[in-house]
Amino acid sequence: MALAFAGKAVAVSAISAIVRKSFEYLEKYTKAEGMKSVKEKLERTLPQVQVVFDAIDMERVRDQSEALDAWLWQLRDAVEEAEDVLDEVEYYKLERKVKTRGNKASSSLYKCKWMFIQQFNTMLKVGTFKRMVDAMRKLAEVAATVERFVLLVDRFDPSSLRHICHQEIGNPRETSSFLVDEKILGRDTERDQVIEWLVKQGSDDIQNRDGCNVSTYAIVGIGGMGKTTLAQAVYNDHRVKQCFDHIMWVCVSSDFDVHGLARKIAQEMTGRGTDITCLNTLQEIIRRKLSLKKFLLVFDDVWNDERRSDWEKLVAPLKFGQKGSKILLTTRMQSVVNIFERVVGERTKSLILGGLDDNDLLALLNKHAFFGVNPDDHVNLQDIGKKIIKKLSGSPLAAKVLGGLLNNSMDSIYWNRMLKENISTIEHGNEGVMKILRLSYHHLPPHLQACFRYCSMFEEDYEFTKDYLVKLWMGSGLIQLSVDEDHTLEDVGEHYLGILARKSFFEIHSGDTSKMSNLGEFSHECYVIHDLLHELGRTMSKTECINISSCYYGSIPRTVRHAIITVENRRVFTDFSALNKLRTLLISFDETIKKRDQWVALQKVLKVATKLRVLGVNRSSLLKLPDAFGNLMHLRYLHHRGPLKKVARYSFWCPCSIYKLYHLQMLRVYRCLLVSWRLGNLVSLRYPDFSGQIIGDPTFIGHLTSLQHLHFDVPHRYGFLARELEHLKGLRHLYASGLENVNAREATLAKLGEKENLIMLSLTWQSSQLEADREERVLNSLQPHTNLAKLKIEGYSGMKSPYWMENPMLTNLTYISLACCNNWQHLPPLGRLPSLKYLYLRDMNAVRRIEESFYGCEVTFAFPSLKLLSIVRFPLLEEWVEVEGMIMFRRLEQLCISQCSVLRNIPALPSTLAYLEIIDVGLSTLPATYHSCETTVSQKPLCSRLKI
Repeated sequence: MALAFAGKAVAVSAISAIVRKSFEYLEKYTKAEGMKSVKEKLERTLPQVQVVFDAIDMERVRDQSEALDAWLWQLRDAVEEAEDVLDEVEYYKLERKVKTRGNKASSSLYKCKWMFIQQFNTMLKVGTFKRMVDAMRKLAEVAATVERFVLLVDRFDPSSLRHICHQEIGNPRETSSFLVDEKILGRDTERDQVIEWLVKQGSDDIQNRDGCNVSTYAIVGIGGMGKTTLAQAVYNDHRVKQCFDHIMWVCVSSDFDVHGLARKIAQEMTGRGTDITCLNTLQEIIRRKLSLKKFLLVFDDVWNDERRSDWEKLVAPLKFGQKGSKILLTTRMQSVVNIFERVVGERTKSLILGGLDDNDLLALLNKHAFFGVNPDDHVNLQDIGKKIIKKLSGSPLAAKVLGGLLNNSMDSIYWNRMLKENISTIEHGNEGVMKILRLSYHHLPPHLQACFRYCSMFEEDYEFTKDYLVKLWMGSGLIQLSVDEDHTLEDVGEHYLGILARKSFFEIHSGDTSKMSNLGEFSHECYVIHDLLHELGRTMSKTECINISSCYYGSIPRTVRHAIITVENRRVFTDFSALNKLRTLLISFDETIKKRDQWVALQKVLKVATKLRVLGVNRSSLLKLPDAFGNLMHLRYLHHRGPLKKVARYSFWCPCSIYKLYHLQMLRVYRCLLVSWRLGNLVSLRYPDFSGQIIGDPTFIGHLTSLQHLHFDVPHRYGFLARELEHLKGLRHLYASGLENVNAREATLAKLGEKENLIMLSLTWQSSQLEADREERVLNSLQPHTNLAKLKIEGYSGMKSPYWMENPMLTNLTYISLACCNNWQHLPPLGRLPSLKYLYLRDMNAVRRIEESFYGCEVTFAFPSLKLLSIVRFPLLEEWVEVEGMIMFRRLEQLCISQCSVLRNIPALPSTLAYLEIIDVGLSTLPATYHSCETTVSQKPLCSRLKI
């Protein structure tokens, strides 16, 4: 089996950055005697390390050497040791920043105390820098041994490999249009769907805006799902052959060579080979031949999702085909479809190919397993076959491979042994499910490989939310920013996840959208890894990521970096000595585990795993965490959740040592007691998530200048809001309540309009005893930056909406929730906001009429992007004005009107509406509907769901 080479998890550029920064510290703070030769050695060997890293991406080198794998782990150990020391230096810098902040050296007592602290820090620094010197020497020593692997790489020069591949053995994965089996099991529906689209004449055959006569269809799915087989069935169907003047098949594969592919197309058209090497000549031949024909071209097994210019060169002559010409792509990655859409200038219809159902999968398994024998003679084996298909995750390739192996013996003992076999080890000749899927994995860059491997330690079908997964990647150090990168860690992490989803490593599942309360405010999507890809990830990460529970009987690899541990009995936590290099630990306790045993388990882990970046403790009944938590100086992410059964209102106390975690970025603790003035020490904190009680006023907020997300109540103290928010430049989500304690001057000094990263703003008044004009001045002064995407206002008692909502300044707003604004008689002109998709209006006691001003003045299309509108508890609302000649809500999909008992009418609704909810409304008839020429071509049926 091919090695995963998980040791190659850090890019050479990142290693170089660690080396550079380490030597900067050494030269600045120490004499660094004898280190010049070490630095020169690293500068000489790191380029050779890059050569080896590049070679690992070549198929033949991947399978070569366990010694190479061992060396990569040694290199990773050395790099991480250097990174840890560097991180320790940064920790002490943050500690000094915290301890010197706001102190006045005015008393002799303070001066004596500070002299002692400086002396203590100097001693620490000496020890730290000695470890840094040792780390650099160790890294140079390991890197120097790269030379023996450079010799290995030289034997497999990329150019010579490519020459051998093309000249001697050809592409071993090359496909053709010929079907191996005339009968394709389980794909009749998908075949007919593709054929129906290909042979259909009509609106799809008109030129697109770029003058292209060709339209495209794509079959997308993970490896082993039968994309090529389905395309072959479509290609050979008589309905397709009758529809086109010329049909062609081109296997693209991973080597996207424009000249070679153009020659293949020319050969398919002429029936003979060509030695022409000039791309322009090849393009001219293709254009001339196809300009008189209506053609179908199948591009099979496409991987190129990056080099757009190469696609443009290949597709340029194809655009001259006759109207009705079609291209059919098969690919594992939605990202290929996306880039092809940009090249041809139109949307591409896609079929996402899932697994076969159990009946079809069993039929395919039996076809290969009982080849040459009568299945009726082996009824007992058929029963075992029914159990085997449950582990195949719908994969036709897996059924074919395993069926071929089962055909070797009609003995039940052999079949039962195969039933217990792990699918990752099953290969038949040159075929194997994991062998096919590994191609997708090796197509990823190293940083995405590491992120994918990380997810494999979670159980199958685990539903990741974007927020949770990105924060785990951030905390674990899997997301690295380049020196000149202007993006946040969160932005880069979401980009990583988007790429993995587009490359089919994650399936995106939508949550329950029938509950309309917070659609648009929070994402309801979750990300799930297909069972076969999960097994691939588990195989590739077995020495790096681990999931330990009572059923785990293997030894823990010394190389493990990330672990999930479920403590179900005392046997699980007998020995954690192998976890000394651990970066991630997510540990949970069964409810039967006593507090004392939980304490012992955590003490054992914390004694060993001192390098932790991520620590999650779930279902722990401990009232306090061990003080050893404060020794985790590298920790970025800390999560603690007590037992599912609520024991007390506040059932958890954080140890004082937790306030020394200066690197901590994410703190999630539930039903806890925290001390407010000490929270200000956590200067790297980005995401505080507390439930329980913070003792003291939240005066710590202003010290946390890295905050991205903030919930807080404004205390009754002048200047608090402005003082605490002034330096939070990177704030992305702000939930502020208690705004009755704020005046207009203070609101102005908060400078929300200068916080260009702010995308979510929630403003809440908890009492309405103040004058309406004062609240109006406050809200007017809280004008956000135009980058704002989501806005919530609740409990506001002003008579007017803020002026910045009257003008269409907030063009990026996608979500608005307005609630309990009981003095508003007129709704603000929200219809002019071009990006608004979700609008919630609730508890407006003074609104009697939804007027023309609601849609905005002098607009043709009101609410052009709105998908959801909810109007709840408008007790005085009688009339909803409809403006003649204005197109309203042209993309509306969901409408909820509830507890508006005197409302007599609703304007005409668009045909895009799919869900309509009307409860306790004074209507006598349902609203009329209209069809707009501006709506999309594929419309949903009106009111496919109706609730009255």
